[in-house]
Amino acid sequence: MKVINILVLLICGAVGCIGESESIQPRILSLSAAATNILIRLGFPPAAIDEYGKIAAGKTIPPVIGKGSAVSREKIVELNIDTAVLWYYQIALAGELKQKGIRVETVAPPRLATYPDLIRQLGELTGKKAKAEQLCKEFSAALNKSASPGGKKLRVYFELYADGKCVGKESYIGDLLKVAGGESIVRKTGLVSQETIISKSPEVIFYIKDFGNTEAILRRPGIANTPAARNRRIYPVSRRLIIEGIAPLKAIEYLKTCMR
Repeated sequence: MKVINILVLLICGAVGCIGESESIQPRILSLSAAATNILIRLGFPPAAIDEYGKIAAGKTIPPVIGKGSAVSREKIVELNIDTAVLWYYQIALAGELKQKGIRVETVAPPRLATYPDLIRQLGELTGKKAKAEQLCKEFSAALNKSASPGGKKLRVYFELYADGKCVGKESYIGDLLKVAGGESIVRKTGLVSQETIISKSPEVIFYIKDFGNTEAILRRPGIANTPAARNRRIYPVSRRLIIEGIAPLKAIEYLKTCMR
């Protein structure tokens, strides 16, 4: 009887140890590039991503199982996915995955002020809370160091993928511009007329690399008369730098360099 009791205690003790130090780790499907980047930095890369997440994955790319919400249900089963990190707008997919017993974490639109909240959310999900707090502290310190001194902000027309589609102040890229020393010429992201752009007299113009070029922008009516054109301050920006939550500090440094 004593031997049996001892064995029971040993088994219970072993189970307790496993429960405390080796809890079951989630198998995460990340459909948010921002989340994918943070998960990798937390030392907890996702088990699968979608096509858009490749830009955030670095050299070692997890299995790609679709594009946006169009992901392979067979691959989800094959890869033993039990947790999904989705954008706030992927409502239909979230409902479907929940019905299959998969935990869903929703990612809100990142802004610079809320970026640490996303890091903490994913730290909680993965059991990497201490690492998440470390990343938050490093981010806040670097952001404070990067911030341009107060005073006049340069007027910026930031073209987003198409003629006349302008980044607004109230957006993630608008936040980057503000920290870097600029300010968008419009409040909300959206299409604006050529007349509006000219009337705002932008001092700097940015466009997404491979979605435009400086000479083509200069040929547009009225652009040649803006301060940005006269001072040749029209610059391409890598797409990776402006995707929400992937490389905010690098983006700020690049924008600052252009606006000095």
